[in-house]
Amino acid sequence: MIFGVDISTKKIAIASLYGGVPHIVELGPYSSKARWDERLELLYWDFLRFVQEKIVTDPTNCVFIEEIHYVQNYQTLIKLVHVLAMCRIVLVHHGVRCVYVNNKTWKKGLGVKGGKDAYRKKAIQLFGDNVNSLSQDAIDALLIAQWGAQQKVT
Repeated sequence: MIFGVDISTKKIAIASLYGGVPHIVELGPYSSKARWDERLELLYWDFLRFVQEKIVTDPTNCVFIEEIHYVQNYQTLIKLVHVLAMCRIVLVHHGVRCVYVNNKTWKKGLGVKGGKDAYRKKAIQLFGDNVNSLSQDAIDALLIAQWGAQQKVT
């Protein structure tokens, strides 16, 4: 199974495609009023449980995680690096294949041009109106999973 992951400093959106049907899980969101180290720890435990329960069950599973794109605020960038590294370490520890993908690569690969509305329209085109109520993070994770499903990963 292919998983797509979109990270932020408050939550992790995970999408999987099974038989062409999307399944979405959002870990968090945790309040930005909470201390950063507390949020990271909560994200860690939630992601660890998800990986142990849903991903490591099949050695052919592959996780595509969006790389961090340009962020002007260096404190936010540092936090995103922590979340991305945490996800990678959990996956590596459990022997799960993990591929980083640049946001421009998956967007171009799916033929999406424009802003957030264009991504939502593409998701609706691919998966139907039921995905319209998803958060933007979940939409991104879903499209990352779709792009990943089109790749030849060995």
